[in-house]
Amino acid sequence: MCIRDRVSTQSTGLELFVMAQTMAPAVVLVDPFSTGAALAEHLLERGFSLIIVLSSMRDTPMPWREQEKRELDIDCVAKIQHSTELDETVAALKALPFELMDVLVGAESGVVLYDQLCDALSLRGNRAATTSTRIDKFEQHEALRRAGLAACAQGLASNEEDLEELIARFEPSADYAVVVKSVDGSGNQGISKCESADQVREAFAQLINTTNMLGRTIGNVLLQEHLSGAEYTIDTVSCAGSHKCVAIWRQDRRALSPESPFMYVGQALLSIQDEPHLEGLVRYAFTALDALEMRYGAACLEIKHEQPRGAVLVEVNCRPDGGAGAWLPLVEESGIGYTQISALTDMYFDPNGYDSIPEMPILHAGCKRGSVSTIRSPAGGVVQRVRHEVFDRIRAMPSFLSMNLVNFPGAGEEILQTVDLLSYYGCIDLCHADPEVLHRDYQALQEIMDNPKEALVELRIEE
Repeated sequence: MCIRDRVSTQSTGLELFVMAQTMAPAVVLVDPFSTGAALAEHLLERGFSLIIVLSSMRDTPMPWREQEKRELDIDCVAKIQHSTELDETVAALKALPFELMDVLVGAESGVVLYDQLCDALSLRGNRAATTSTRIDKFEQHEALRRAGLAACAQGLASNEEDLEELIARFEPSADYAVVVKSVDGSGNQGISKCESADQVREAFAQLINTTNMLGRTIGNVLLQEHLSGAEYTIDTVSCAGSHKCVAIWRQDRRALSPESPFMYVGQALLSIQDEPHLEGLVRYAFTALDALEMRYGAACLEIKHEQPRGAVLVEVNCRPDGGAGAWLPLVEESGIGYTQISALTDMYFDPNGYDSIPEMPILHAGCKRGSVSTIRSPAGGVVQRVRHEVFDRIRAMPSFLSMNLVNFPGAGEEILQTVDLLSYYGCIDLCHADPEVLHRDYQALQEIMDNPKEALVELRIEE
């Protein structure tokens, strides 16, 4: 049973009676981008009125930005553009003729504002005082270390002197690689795997004082030990500090090029009984969420299974799993009975429905298995023609379920080589009752994506 916090409101009996008689309930949703758009659609389908709040970062580039028109055309009862003054946004929300039920967040760009609004409106949420612990990748690992959990060896560098101290400490080599990245980046952007001091220096120079995809200036660069174990994403929903794992994904990440050492290629949906160490990974994830003071909402945790250490965090994102929700049709088709989006909605608004969801996901014998593959380009250039026959081959695969194209170019337009989530072109969902059929189709799909002779487009040959 999930016990929810109760929020007290200071008001006279007459005021409460008038409010109850005249104010319709509405849900506040911050930044309905990426999977947040699917969350908005789900809330509308379940009959909720939406108030959309757009954070001040909404104009930053995102891989799903082509979908922005659809997302901003969401049927809402009010839309508020946050500037930088929290008091103004709170006043605008309070002035609306609606009872504010809860605040939810749709995308990474809105997490900071989400915490602030929950605090300011005295609604269920996570404390704004500890937001940095949940969004800063350095702070995440320090919080885990304080809690006695496995965490990465790491250090921060804001200048060359700091950097040289860390290089001397880590001694990067082929036997001990170092990952260099932003403390609050997203989309696999600007991440380097370095096996020498010079590579670390180059990666640092490429990041420091630049702007990441969330519009944030990189004032500190994070160096962490490279984890080499199998990687998993643990999708969760939290209610009053109690957590449920609603999906487990085994990640397929590959070094597609020197510029893309950890490219997200795809992922496979797992059941808790599929691998003997999965329950330990989920228990570690729950304890990590406690250490980060994650009390309410959706999160996705990237965790590696290291030998012999066991579970070690890569990073946490305290919002719904991303990728524009391209994985949702697969989870729905699997037959498990819920998704992270439906579970999140149940947590807030249907306690009985939420309580019926198991603590960890179980795919029973009648359920299908599924995988997601990104749509990638192995090379960049001008498109001579789109190979529609290759698309037809993909759609004819026995496990093909759905395809979600993002920014896919036509003839005469430029296509970029895929190196991160800013330069991928959508996702393909595969789902089938037979794991062997699923595996065969997934491997065939990767051959198409990585082989220029099999690619989805034919590039123009420049003379």
